[in-house]
Amino acid sequence: MFRALTDEKELTHWFPAQAKLEEPRVDGFVQFKFFEDGKENHRVEGKVLEIVPNKKISYSWANKFDPNFPKTTVTWTLEEVDGTKQELRWCTLALT
Repeated sequence: MFRALTDEKELTHWFPAQAKLEEPRVDGFVQFKFFEDGKENHRVEGKVLEIVPNKKISYSWANKFDPNFPKTTVTWTLEEVDGTKQELRWCTLALT
């Protein structure tokens, strides 16, 4: 599950955007591009704020098409279940 949040190819596979994520590390660049009718109509960019392997990743993002959209912090928190798999426990968005 953690790889689905930290690998560009995996992110793009399930997240409704084209994802770009540098090496998953603090201060690494993140970008999500959204398309409609084959044209980019929305883009958010930011940086990784915190990463705890196999447990949590948090990043900031700001909308590049709408400067009035508030800067946001996205945090994904995972928890091990039955010692064999990971489960998403929390996804929080905080507007700043």
